[in-house]
Amino acid sequence: MVHAFIDTNIFVRVATQGRPGCEQNHFTDLRTLVEEGVFRLLVPEVVSLEVEKTFRSLSKSVESACDSLCDAVGKAAQNTWSEIDSLKVEVLNRIREFKKSKAEECCGVSSKISEFLQSDAVTRITLSPEIMVAAKRRHIAGMMPNCRKSSDQDALIIESLVSFFTGHSAPDTAFLFCSENTSDFALEVKDENLDKRYVLDPSIQVALPPARFSTDLASMLRIIQGYEELPAPTNEEIEHAVNMRDLHDVEDEEFQVFDQIVMDAVHRESTKQFQEDVLPSVPEDVRMVRDRLSSQVAALLAECRNCTSWGERSEYKLPQWIEYVDEPMIPYTSLPKLLRIKNSLEKYLEVHRQMDGDGIVGDS
Repeated sequence: MVHAFIDTNIFVRVATQGRPGCEQNHFTDLRTLVEEGVFRLLVPEVVSLEVEKTFRSLSKSVESACDSLCDAVGKAAQNTWSEIDSLKVEVLNRIREFKKSKAEECCGVSSKISEFLQSDAVTRITLSPEIMVAAKRRHIAGMMPNCRKSSDQDALIIESLVSFFTGHSAPDTAFLFCSENTSDFALEVKDENLDKRYVLDPSIQVALPPARFSTDLASMLRIIQGYEELPAPTNEEIEHAVNMRDLHDVEDEEFQVFDQIVMDAVHRESTKQFQEDVLPSVPEDVRMVRDRLSSQVAALLAECRNCTSWGERSEYKLPQWIEYVDEPMIPYTSLPKLLRIKNSLEKYLEVHRQMDGDGIVGDS
């Protein structure tokens, strides 16, 4: 199982959508992974308290920021040419519209996040006297990066995680650590391409399982991405297949044959790309989950097709039950989508079993 920690600032980003990397679809994927038991989300009580404190005033903070922006625009436009006053009015109206819609949106999203963090799907770590004492010791000993400026809450978060892993021996587990606060938790390292990258600071890492540090949900969830996120494959085999298909008129009966040849070539190249560019960086825990889910999906499809009620209409409707993923590419789709396909096929199989019980043959 993959263990994950997500800092308060990331949940705030999800609620405000202030920067790329924490969009709603990433939170939806995270929730799917946690609720299906693939990820174990560790939520220290201090994070829950910080989240609720921030969320209570989040809408007002958004409104206040928009009001400040309106004031700034008004002052900046005082000495502008009168002939473009209509532009100033348009900008101010746009800010006011944004203020209302964004405040309402933040309120709705923050409620969903709070509900999720209080659900049984997550693993909450209660703030205990032992954790508080350990955090104070960590601060005094200078076992936090930027220790003079880091807050007590940062040390409480680390000692909460240490407390969990001490009681749940899992030294080889994949551990994901997601926070914008790089100065409080991380160390910047340069890779061979000189791209900016962070790792958990050694003073923290020594007490925890090997961690992957990310500054947003998109980066953290890269280990569960599917072939869909890869660049479209291009090679000579696909180009040749496309040229052969395009030589035939759309009405030609052979068109479908050549079209399938093209799709088979695309699938082969996409699979190759996924296996070479994605899988090597995926933790073994995640690979095992992929293999298990792929086998379950294949078995469910076989069971569906063995039902007497299965027919041509069933095949025609199948894409909507597998999220319109081409069947050969199901093992290489994103992990959340693979989970949803498995759950969907379980329901579809139950539909056909009920139809079999009613004596319906090849009609769905």
